[in-house]
Amino acid sequence: MRIGLLCDALGYKLMGAENAGHVKIYTIEDGALHEEEVKKIGDTGKLDVLIGKTMSESVVNSVDADIYLLSGADWVIKALEGYVMGTENMKKYRR
Repeated sequence: MRIGLLCDALGYKLMGAENAGHVKIYTIEDGALHEEEVKKIGDTGKLDVLIGKTMSESVVNSVDADIYLLSGADWVIKALEGYVMGTENMKKYRR
């Protein structure tokens, strides 16, 4: 699963982007969360989900995603990390 977080005008430096108009991409494979590089809008490739606090029509037209979700991105990473940690803990105790 590939998840993109839209870098907004306020949070782009925290997310590692040079400026707004970038997407920070994460993948979930085998229960592990992997951080990919930050890419410009339009260069992301196919995403399963694009998440942003705000999203213009031009962004939606420039990013190929199955789901476009408007939400505060800061809690999303915490939720993803919690999901991955929960998956790892389940693997430890699974027999």
